[in-house]
Amino acid sequence: MRSIRGRPWGRAIALAVGVVVLGTLFATVGSGGIARAAPAPDANAPSATWAYGGVGTIHFSGVSRAGIPYVGNLTDGFTVELAQQNVSGTSFSLNVTRTSGAAFAIEYCTPNCQTPVYRSSLQARFWESDRTVSLLTTAGAVNESGGPVAAIALESSTTVTRANETESTSSYLPVAGSVPVARSGYLSADIFSNSSVTFPRPLGILPENLTDSQGWSSEAGFRSTGETGYRYFLSRSGAVTGSVSGSGSLPLPSNGTESLLGAYSSANSIRLGGVPFPEVALAPSGPFGLVDGIVLVPTGAQLFATTTARPWAGNESGAVNAGMSFLDVRTVDRAHFGVGASRWVFGLQTLEPTYATSGSASGLTDLAGTGTPDTPAQTAVQGEPQSPTQSASVQGCLLYGSACPGAGLPTASTLRDLVGPAVAVAGVGTVVAMVAVVAVRRRLPPPVYPNAPLYPPGGPTTGRAGPHDPTPPAPSDSEDDPLGHLW
Repeated sequence: MRSIRGRPWGRAIALAVGVVVLGTLFATVGSGGIARAAPAPDANAPSATWAYGGVGTIHFSGVSRAGIPYVGNLTDGFTVELAQQNVSGTSFSLNVTRTSGAAFAIEYCTPNCQTPVYRSSLQARFWESDRTVSLLTTAGAVNESGGPVAAIALESSTTVTRANETESTSSYLPVAGSVPVARSGYLSADIFSNSSVTFPRPLGILPENLTDSQGWSSEAGFRSTGETGYRYFLSRSGAVTGSVSGSGSLPLPSNGTESLLGAYSSANSIRLGGVPFPEVALAPSGPFGLVDGIVLVPTGAQLFATTTARPWAGNESGAVNAGMSFLDVRTVDRAHFGVGASRWVFGLQTLEPTYATSGSASGLTDLAGTGTPDTPAQTAVQGEPQSPTQSASVQGCLLYGSACPGAGLPTASTLRDLVGPAVAVAGVGTVVAMVAVVAVRRRLPPPVYPNAPLYPPGGPTTGRAGPHDPTPPAPSDSEDDPLGHLW
């Protein structure tokens, strides 16, 4: 099966930024090109801590491309915790912990989901945890149409990333129009990365003064060290039974160039805690992604990115992509760096079941055999200021599925009401639903296999992320099944 990560959400957002900036901003500038230094932070000021994020759940139903009814849900969101320490008159450090995640469950049912005869289910969870220490300066610059202007710039960034995706599939479908066959599948994959990046000339990010219809660019060479690796396990049972596992590393350049396009319009603003914040669009380009404008992550380690081909992608039955549409930031009159929140768009894609088996590159049987995914569901998650308790609650939802708002498929008594428009359920922060067609399958306990300790799903580990990280045990057979009421 081909990869279904085919919707370039990040590239679409980058294109939107590029339209504003294209044709005017191509020069590279350094801190020496500005006539006036940016306002300096107070080196004696105590550290500031704050957090923001959002999470929510949407429920949806519809009919797939092949005419199969389905019902499902999608929970997604993120939370960011920041601590700032001013280290000099022009430099400050940011210690950032960022968690993003998505979980979905879909069931296809024929002839309908109220009285199904044949069913195919998919449940999956994706999460990424980034821990970053970044050093920034207010003595940087970005280039605008009239030349260089004072800006906040990134001097260095050290990041540890841990990510996991786990999906379970189950179906009871006739093979080639004959006797129905029960089939199941399980896929778990981990990404682990350590990176340290320095910019001899700081990479400009945000102009100190934002004005209407403003566009800017920056570019800087970097030196980096680190490693990015992965491991996965795949199993299938039913008409064909077997398992495949693999591991390896992803390229991380030791040097290169990172660039960025930015844009701001006064038409884009939001109030956070009663305070107006400009909404800035940022589009980084290079071997690193600039998440929330401050977290530098190798693109190969970004689970929700669309630009990196995963070795296991051909066996995915579902995928979630994400891209930042706006960074909400105040560059003046601030008690800290000024980032108040961000807005992210999550997109879901799934492959619908077929009535015949199909082979994959691994030689195992895939439950989803169509080459073209259904139109994905989308949600725009707007972050809001959070307390430490709220941030911890969102982390628990995204990493472990605990206390998620509105989670679980609808009960049988509400199925009739759901056959039609999607229903949005808002959580911590604001979730705007823009739902189209989607698909899902039932979660099964992980199968028993000899090298289980090497490839289990689960939450993030503590300490250094790397090929030899310990991982939590796989879920027990008693794990709650949100699709149980449909069986």
